[in-house]
Amino acid sequence: MRQFAIAFLSHSYCSLDKAVVEKPKDKPFKDQRSSAARDLRRAGQQTKHQLFRDLLQRALRAGLSAAYVLADAWFGCKENIRCCLENKLVGIFQMKRGNLAYEYQAHRYTASQLYTLVQRRMRPANRRARYKTASITVSLNLEIDDHQPAHWVEVRLVFSAPVRARFADTWVVFLCTDVTLSDAKILEVYALRWSIEVHFKEIKQNLGFLKEQSGRYQLAYASVPLAAMRYLLLFEAMLRSGQLATVQVWGRPPVCQFTEPPAP
Repeated sequence: MRQFAIAFLSHSYCSLDKAVVEKPKDKPFKDQRSSAARDLRRAGQQTKHQLFRDLLQRALRAGLSAAYVLADAWFGCKENIRCCLENKLVGIFQMKRGNLAYEYQAHRYTASQLYTLVQRRMRPANRRARYKTASITVSLNLEIDDHQPAHWVEVRLVFSAPVRARFADTWVVFLCTDVTLSDAKILEVYALRWSIEVHFKEIKQNLGFLKEQSGRYQLAYASVPLAAMRYLLLFEAMLRSGQLATVQVWGRPPVCQFTEPPAP
């Protein structure tokens, strides 16, 4: 798991968002073939969803293997779901409450409308559980061009809400491309993505992420793997010294994790 994370972050990291780091136009790169120059062009020419798919393809071409692709609601769209299926990866996405239509029992519903259908049968796994869940298998048309034939696939939607929610609309929905997985397994795998949120929080607040004393894009570009290396070295040192309590994760398959980069 640790070796996978190092390779993933140092060799296949997604281009920096131009909203985070912007290179002055009057100071072009001396070598337009450099990695920093290529990534800056890519960040300006591609959307975050295109960067998502480009990153995934680059990681696979580099020889990295994974069982799952996990992504937050920023990346829950048809193109990304289709990309996971085409690469024979199980995609688990948190989905937005938008107008995306799912087909269930020969009718079209949005995520919010489907939630009203399953809300009454949501149950916690046990008495101590803090969340209650329910799931349904629906069909989703992954074709985005209205002039092309529909491309319907079955996906599993897992709805989750706190057992004692203060507000009625406190719920989330997860989409899984493997309809055979149980609700518990889907949520268990998706929970692994939380580690990248912790990673961003720690490197931003404590490990100097994007805090270099220079406006050069190359330094900001290098800040990503350098901050990741600092984090992983400290994590390893705390593991070896017994200062960090962890669960058994070594037997689990590696996971690709994607999230929206934090604001500077």
